[in-house]
Amino acid sequence: ISAPGQPGNANTPVLVSQISSAYPKLVNTHLLQGRLLTQADIEGRRRVVMVNRKFASTFFPKGDALGQNVRIKELHPPSSPSPGETVTIIGVLSDLPNEGLGEKVQPETYVPFTLTGFQSMSAILLARSALSPTSLVKPLEEQIHKLDPDQPVMEIRTYREWLDLRGYSAPKFSVFLFSVFAALGLLLASLGIYAVMNYSVLRQTQEIGLRMALGAQRSRILSMIVASGTKIIAFGVALGLLASLASTTLLRGMLSGVSPFDPLSFMAVVLLLFLIGLVACLRPAWRAARIDPMRALHYE
Repeated sequence: ISAPGQPGNANTPVLVSQISSAYPKLVNTHLLQGRLLTQADIEGRRRVVMVNRKFASTFFPKGDALGQNVRIKELHPPSSPSPGETVTIIGVLSDLPNEGLGEKVQPETYVPFTLTGFQSMSAILLARSALSPTSLVKPLEEQIHKLDPDQPVMEIRTYREWLDLRGYSAPKFSVFLFSVFAALGLLLASLGIYAVMNYSVLRQTQEIGLRMALGAQRSRILSMIVASGTKIIAFGVALGLLASLASTTLLRGMLSGVSPFDPLSFMAVVLLLFLIGLVACLRPAWRAARIDPMRALHYE
């Protein structure tokens, strides 16, 4: 695309969408400046174009995009006798994701499909209804074949199905793999905490026997071990929490419109690790507190 009188942006990718007048309303994009394409623009093959906000700010940073003339090379086949013809910007629309759900919005233009007769390999028909989407399939096919019996109709899907197939499938797979490895990591961390705390308490068996021989109550033994274990667990969980918060920046590339910091998830994992650590303390401590003090003193 070239905009006469504007700084060169030859390296800026621009999307060209060939649409009908109903398209902006159907996809729920909002008019920011100017006007929308009308049916008269479509039927009259008027050389007008709407652009998204990204296009306007990229090529016309002063905010004067309305009424400007731009050249869109893709609107002219190689054999066109007038490749220098321009189209006039009549409206600026709000931005919609156009390069993938997790990608930045690219400059986009919307031109009447009658200017080119859909030069792309295939046309996409969008329909919205208050009825069930599946109930529209047969009527739509019938209407299309009334216009052209030889027109193939392919890939009939609801928008949700299309998003799941084209937009969400790759992120979902990545999240699934990430979740599997995160669960394995949590399991290994839990087993590690349990093993370390269990070993730590078992190492104190002789000390426990000595305290009991000197008259210490079982409740006192249990509270002492739990308090000691809790300090160790709290220190380890605090270090892990800080490391996890620091690593959230690595997740930003996998997320779109979602913060990598989820307090609920962090608190759930912290509580889980605390509970595992406490169980690891209580089980051997309870077993040690119930054995005979003389056996505990000779424990290896």
